[in-house]
Amino acid sequence: MRKSYLSRRFKAVMGVTFRQYLLRVRLERAKVLLSTSSVSITEVAQVAGFRDLPRFDKLFRRYTGVPPSVYRARLIQNSK
Repeated sequence: MRKSYLSRRFKAVMGVTFRQYLLRVRLERAKVLLSTSSVSITEVAQVAGFRDLPRFDKLFRRYTGVPPSVYRARLIQNSK
């Protein structure tokens, strides 16, 4: 199977490109890690599949509207 065919089929079935889907999965994983663990944000980024913290921060902010640290702080505040 060729890469281009697989890419077209993936988008036809899922409605998004593979890269967009993978990014969404990684960011959702990061949200779970931020809410359920006390590991550093750098470690969350690495476990979720991001190579560097600035890129993770930028994409997380774009996806959720807030930086990872604020997201975690709000979760902690809401759980009290």
